Amino acid sequence: MRYKLFCIFILSLVFPSSDKYTLVVSFDGFRHDYINRVPTPNFDKFINGGVIASSLSPVFPSLTFPNHYSLATGYHADEHKILGNKFFSKTLNKDYSMRDSKAVQNGQFYGMEPIWVTAEKNNILSATYFWIGSEAEINGYRPTIYKKYDGSVKFKSRVDSVISWFSLPIEQRPKLTMLYFSEPDYTGHEYGPNSNEVNRSVIEMDSIFGYLIDELSRTKVYKNLDIIVVSDHGMSDVSLDKVILLDTFIDLDKYKVIPSFAVTHLWNLNDDEDISNIFDNENNVQIFKKGQFPKKYHFSNSDSPDYLIVADLGWSLTTSQKLNQSKSFPGGMHGYDSNYLEMHGIFFANGPSFKSGVRIDSFENINLYPIICKTLEIPPYKENVYWDYNLLNNSIIFK
Repeated sequence: MRYKLFCIFILSLVFPSSDKYTLVVSFDGFRHDYINRVPTPNFDKFINGGVIASSLSPVFPSLTFPNHYSLATGYHADEHKILGNKFFSKTLNKDYSMRDSKAVQNGQFYGMEPIWVTAEKNNILSATYFWIGSEAEINGYRPTIYKKYDGSVKFKSRVDSVISWFSLPIEQRPKLTMLYFSEPDYTGHEYGPNSNEVNRSVIEMDSIFGYLIDELSRTKVYKNLDIIVVSDHGMSDVSLDKVILLDTFIDLDKYKVIPSFAVTHLWNLNDDEDISNIFDNENNVQIFKKGQFPKKYHFSNSDSPDYLIVADLGWSLTTSQKLNQSKSFPGGMHGYDSNYLEMHGIFFANGPSFKSGVRIDSFENINLYPIICKTLEIPPYKENVYWDYNLLNNSIIFK
């Protein structure tokens, strides 16, 4: 009997007694207004019983990797160091790219502390299915369960895996789970946000979400499960009519160029020529020299580029060579200034921690990290002065 009591005591130290669970689901590129365009009965039922924000504001740049890592850490890009889907780290003298698995799995690139690390440090098991940053060892930790990215894995298979994790014995069961879906982002890029194809993708994601909820409702954890649905950014229409050819303004051979359609980084190679006025006669693009980046971007750190080029909403940065070699042009793009409402994503929440039938104003996605800390009843590893403490502390969304 004493031995049994001793074992229970030891397990209580290793596995917290709290029976609270949290599942975070991300639908990449799900713009805030998609929910109003087509029938979404599963999302609607979930929202009616919980909380919905008018929109979720991304950090700058409104790209997938910086924003998923902001969702996970509660910080902007200047602090967590993921400056883009692709960037150059001067500190490490290495390139980072979302398509480079070695870089993605290198914990040296990642700053601050993602929520799964905070959970693990508080003896809470975590699991991630394709969440950005979770393939790397960060501060000596990884999620207890994690998956290396493979976009070919069917969405239902991802759901089935999560359900199997929630069905594990309690000493192996994650209490924090992060699940990622790549739609409707992929379709939005190809066809544009106002296309019928995107509408069909939103309907499909609603169906996947319904399948997830149905399967979860059969698990023992469901009554104690907080579910939070987010997206990393929105989407804007782009076209060949709104293209800025960088090589017609700048001798790009003088720079290391980290390109994307909305934001481009330039690093001086040999020449210190000041090009900060190169676009003076252009109305659809801005260039900022390091040390003069807008404060709202939260983009200045030791790895920031020498120049930051930012296109206006709907305009695309490219070069003559890339445009001529391209077989097709995208219909949609993101990465622009986060103040554009078209770049905003979604926030829905439902579960024992959240009020029912509540609609709140838009807020910035860095607040997801402290929200998860509240649902798991763990302290954040570090306070951020930019968090919305009115949202977090005044029982606006929490019971």
